[in-house]
Amino acid sequence: NDGNPVAYNTLSYGLEQLYNSYDGLKNLSYNPITDASEDYSKTSSYSARLNAALNFHIYEGLEAEVGGSWQRGNSLYRRIATQNSFLMRRAYNGSTYLANPSSHYIPNGDLVDETRYSNENWTIRTQFSYNNTFGKHRVSALAGNEVRRISYDNNSYATRVGYNAVAGSYTPIDIFELNNYTYDSNMLYDKVVTLRNGSYTRRDTRFVSWYANGAYEYDNRYLVSGSIREDLTNFFGTDPKYRYRPLWSVGGTWKINNEDFFDVSWVDRLYLRASYGVNGNISLSEGPYMILSAGSYNSTTGGVSNGISSYPNNSLRWEKTQTTNIGLDADFLGNRLGFSIDYYFKRSSDILAKDAMDPTTGVSSMTRNVGAIHNSGVELSLRAVPVK
Repeated sequence: NDGNPVAYNTLSYGLEQLYNSYDGLKNLSYNPITDASEDYSKTSSYSARLNAALNFHIYEGLEAEVGGSWQRGNSLYRRIATQNSFLMRRAYNGSTYLANPSSHYIPNGDLVDETRYSNENWTIRTQFSYNNTFGKHRVSALAGNEVRRISYDNNSYATRVGYNAVAGSYTPIDIFELNNYTYDSNMLYDKVVTLRNGSYTRRDTRFVSWYANGAYEYDNRYLVSGSIREDLTNFFGTDPKYRYRPLWSVGGTWKINNEDFFDVSWVDRLYLRASYGVNGNISLSEGPYMILSAGSYNSTTGGVSNGISSYPNNSLRWEKTQTTNIGLDADFLGNRLGFSIDYYFKRSSDILAKDAMDPTTGVSSMTRNVGAIHNSGVELSLRAVPVK
């Protein structure tokens, strides 16, 4: 209308007549352009990261490093619907108390939903490394220790209504009863708005690790290597026999093209590889102790129920995968063409899966390390450089 936003009516004829029969209710015309500045959300975030390390030269080829990292982040999400927003005008009218039309279950004022996120992670590492060459022999190794902590807490506050941004005040209401429709029969129409009960989540994961790996190569022809790692975490069970299970691997490479007997000019690289190792994985949704989860409000009992989201399991442990791999790498014609082919066999055990339980214990199934998976296959990759 002459360049000015035009509001329009979104109500049905019956609802419009109902609201018009009561005094003191708000106008419910709607314009999406003007309403965008009355009902909005915003997120502000802050993060900081610090890395530091000290390196020491101890002896020829022998180095030591002590270092770590720290990271912290905070985020604030706010959704605001002012008292002039279409949403809050509808909520104010619809929640009119029939027995006393001057009162409203959703009071006049702004609506605020707010969630605060906070996380903090840190790692401290101590490591020794050794690299040296003795004639035809080349040796490299490293060993170290690492301590890590990963934590966060998220707090979603209950919805605040009747909020006054100048005074920083709001009007307390019975969110539980409103969400359970207790007052609906006493309302003129409906509260319209979604009211959050609020929630809080927190996680604190800690790891202590020791690791080492090394490699030995002779005459640029034969290479053997190995690695081992031990991880302890608060997500493992409390049974000692499951807490100390290192992960490890061994492997070797034969560089056939570097042998004296090999004399094929158009083959630039020909490596035969083999390895065997055991690696693992853990679930961050299960734990050795009982974990409860809050349910919804019950108007009959007047309380909030609780359920068990994770049952106690003192024998939680790594999901282990034993992998055998045999491969061949080759490059030809000045490295213009090449391929790698691998045969692998994987055998996974102690996979976390639902396991049937005696129902007299109070639960029909529980997540335990009872699964197993076997798979094998061949992988082929090709490389080509048509123009060089």
